[in-house]
Amino acid sequence: PPKLSNGEDFYARCREALCSVGMQMREGVAVANEARGRVDRFLNRLLGLSVRDQALLFTYFNDTYNSTVAASKSGGTFDDGIVVLRAESIKLMMPPQALHMDPHSGALTNILTLCVDRGVAFIHALAQHLVFQAQPMLSLPNAQDDHSGFYIANFSQGRCSDLGRPLVLLALSLQKVHRRSQRKMLVLRPNNGNAAPMWLNDLMKNYRKVDIEEAKHIWEGWYQDLESKNYPRRNYGTRKSKVCLIVGAVLPVWRHLCMCFSNQEAFQSGPLTVEGAANGFKRRPRRMRVVRAALDSGEKVIGLEVKEDMVSQLLKMCENSLPSILWRH
Repeated sequence: PPKLSNGEDFYARCREALCSVGMQMREGVAVANEARGRVDRFLNRLLGLSVRDQALLFTYFNDTYNSTVAASKSGGTFDDGIVVLRAESIKLMMPPQALHMDPHSGALTNILTLCVDRGVAFIHALAQHLVFQAQPMLSLPNAQDDHSGFYIANFSQGRCSDLGRPLVLLALSLQKVHRRSQRKMLVLRPNNGNAAPMWLNDLMKNYRKVDIEEAKHIWEGWYQDLESKNYPRRNYGTRKSKVCLIVGAVLPVWRHLCMCFSNQEAFQSGPLTVEGAANGFKRRPRRMRVVRAALDSGEKVIGLEVKEDMVSQLLKMCENSLPSILWRH
């Protein structure tokens, strides 16, 4: 377990502090039921602790929150109103599809289908590594403490049985040191240039540092395989994904959009598998979100994201609202 500067166990100190203000049950590690999900109560109870414990718990809460948000954003599941697509490459897969034309103003509603490539080619990863090392303000003051570099997973942790190839990543040291005296690392993977940060202790436990030549062969192999394949058991998704956006005049088709999202929500809230129900898992309805993206061509687009299977429903609903000349094109 991580230790404080005086050698005291970090988690034990946190449990003791939370128990003293009634936020945690003394006989276990679980949070009291009435305190679950109550951030306001948690922050209020912190005021009853010593200044040292307040700083300790709030810093831990803040860093955990930031890490959770970063991981959610990296996976594309974070809902913050307008989402900015961040990827190495964003291109139009096909010309815009006309969905609706306003009969009075002639305003068009289009469907854009984007190909989002979040992967990082090895040459680009190496360039970021070299730039990071060349900038003193990004590197650590003590070179012996700089753990930046390429890493591959230990044999027992990250070897894909069907490929015989370990997982690989590029880790870059952050200058900020957590209050628990732990360091976080920026992480780049072949399939995700914006992966969630990783604790240095976890990195050293599950990965080992390798030279550039050894990492290059493994990195390029994953980069090619993950263009279309998916290895969910290893938390490695495909590099490329398809994103559909409704752009232009959205209000004229708002009723149809709401119907599509309602149908999707009803489908997702259907019965779970026996195993999923037994474990209390619930399907999370997909929410509307506005997405902003900068294409490789330099064009900037903003629109409402819809699932790919909704596109055909929307086209069918709106097929009578377009002039025949648009359908012929």
